[in-house]
Amino acid sequence: MRLTKYASAVFNRNRCKAKLLGNWDFAYLSIHFTTHVSFLITIFSFSFFLSLRNGVFRLLDFEHPESL
Repeated sequence: MRLTKYASAVFNRNRCKAKLLGNWDFAYLSIHFTTHVSFLITIFSFSFFLSLRNGVFRLLDFEHPESL
């Protein structure tokens, strides 16, 4: 009887820990994923802006090809 009570207590404690860890794991992964996605969007938008800016400067310097 004592062994089954102990096993039941250990099982319930581990189940509670797993539930808490599962929620924390989900929050960590969602924050981690959001950070990665925002970082990638920032990098791609910055590179797109730089390429657009270089293209505009090339169009403006059309009369002066020696600057290329």
